[in-house]
Amino acid sequence: MPVGRYFAFVGSFLFALFLAVTWNVAPPPPTQDPIPLGEKLNIRIESPAKGPEKVVIDTDIPPQSGLPPAAPTAAPATASLQRGAT
Repeated sequence: MPVGRYFAFVGSFLFALFLAVTWNVAPPPPTQDPIPLGEKLNIRIESPAKGPEKVVIDTDIPPQSGLPPAAPTAAPATASLQRGAT
């Protein structure tokens, strides 16, 4: 299974390379904000326009199809009467 050995070799090489890079690269210095956390600005935007009303879907009732009810099919009444008469 040469493909499996290839992936095992390349995957282990990339993993070792990743570990070597993370051990040798210094972490970035911590950054400090010029504004303390308690003094940060809170900007709130309000609009007089309201969005659409909330749509409520009631799942307790069975769904109704938009099709009209099917018309009853006219069965041949004479055939059923003749079978019952004999």
